[in-house]
Amino acid sequence: MVCASKEEADIKSVLDGYKMQYAVETEGAKIDFNQKVEIKNEYVPVAYLRSDEGILNAITQTQEEEIEYTVQDKDTVWDIATTYGMSVDEIMQINPEMTDFIKPGDKLKLNESEPILQVKVSYTETVQQAIPYENERINDSNLTKGRTEIISQGHDGVKEVTQEVVLVNGRQFAVNVVNETVIQEAVNGKVRVGTKIVSGVGSGSFMRPAYGTITARFGSG
Repeated sequence: MVCASKEEADIKSVLDGYKMQYAVETEGAKIDFNQKVEIKNEYVPVAYLRSDEGILNAITQTQEEEIEYTVQDKDTVWDIATTYGMSVDEIMQINPEMTDFIKPGDKLKLNESEPILQVKVSYTETVQQAIPYENERINDSNLTKGRTEIISQGHDGVKEVTQEVVLVNGRQFAVNVVNETVIQEAVNGKVRVGTKIVSGVGSGSFMRPAYGTITARFGSG
């Protein structure tokens, strides 16, 4: 038992108000609690009785739990720490195997404070997404190494995606693809890549000297 009230209607009113804080204006959206909620009529000690504000405080008090986070494109450790109210050091401590360099798809353990009672919203939407094109690279011995020339420009395709979006307490929890339809196929491009090495023209790389030393001085010598 979390708390109690003299009137069942008061509890229902607080629960409905809390739930509607996370409602979205999307046709067909479903909203409910993420945990099982029961209202029972029974005798309880007076100490459990709460006002409307007390009921809201009781169901929204937080508890810390460990979650798994999948690194997204352009994420940084600092951004993730800020979003989840953690320090970079805390993230490093619970992920001893990680380094400062993270990449999309990496899995991180995070500590997140969540209300005891969470609100789950789900809805279905249809969006258009780009299908990235790729470039076919063709080596050309007549073109100087390091240069590229576009033979034919590629173009992204377009697909229509129907997906179920799940939010928990207003934060995106999951996106489940229901159906995909290709509207326009991507058109791959072609790029000519130079391989010709011209005498006297740098290749952009350094060679180690055969002998001797390299010195660097600062200031007057």
